[in-house]
Amino acid sequence: MGLSDDATAERVGVHRLTVSRWRLHDEAFRRAFADRMTEIWADSADQLRAMIPKALDALHRALECGDERTRVRAALGLLRIVGRGRCN
Repeated sequence: MGLSDDATAERVGVHRLTVSRWRLHDEAFRRAFADRMTEIWADSADQLRAMIPKALDALHRALECGDERTRVRAALGLLRIVGRGRCN
């Protein structure tokens, strides 16, 4: 959940060093932690993908805006994003 070792230890009722030891040396804990992080990232990726159409709509509106500064900023942002996807 992104908590520090101190906060995690307090939540589960153990000493902070116990949490550190689990995180650094306990293979079962490390495996479970990695699995949970994979789940969290997968959920986050799903949420990000679901927001793409709204983000594209907002970008389109910004590009159509009457304010030139807004249009230029939107265009530059789009070009930066597109430039990251190209092969070098």
